[in-house]
Amino acid sequence: MSVAPLDKRGVASVIRTISFNIGFVLSLNITIISMVQFIPYDVALKLIMAAGLVSDIGTYTLTDLCNALTKSFLLQAIAMAAAIPFTLSGRLERKF
Repeated sequence: MSVAPLDKRGVASVIRTISFNIGFVLSLNITIISMVQFIPYDVALKLIMAAGLVSDIGTYTLTDLCNALTKSFLLQAIAMAAAIPFTLSGRLERKF
């Protein structure tokens, strides 16, 4: 916030908070969407909502949920790592 002028810090704070909240919601949705590529949506929903206290999930277990989450976060980490060169190239261009 020190970059923003004193009279605009409230606006800058609101924009930062809104950006953080939107990013948080989007990341959760992307996690669920990518996770259901590895286990069915209804099973994932039951396991997430009931913390494992579920019957009628077929042959799926919490281990399957953990594996799906692991793969989902790995996909997201790869996507974020792919963005690093673009971020760095933008910063290098501004310095010169």
